[in-house]
Amino acid sequence: MVTKTLRGSYDAPRRSYAVSLENYMGDNEEMISDSQCRTLKNLILQKVQEEGERERFLANLPDMTHADAEDSIFNLLRSNW
Repeated sequence: MVTKTLRGSYDAPRRSYAVSLENYMGDNEEMISDSQCRTLKNLILQKVQEEGERERFLANLPDMTHADAEDSIFNLLRSNW
């Protein structure tokens, strides 16, 4: 599990933060897991009625990160398409 944290910069006023984009965005993002992929496919087929939108979602699955997949699953579960 990847945890992203902001570090305070003590060289500047406390209200400012120095954030390294490399550390924050991370190049080592985990890719979508098989179980997430299955869950998302099922949710997309159940919830997304418009065929063009459905195909777009399904085409993007292999390139998704673990965090993106979590967000998409959450959004599909809480929304009515």
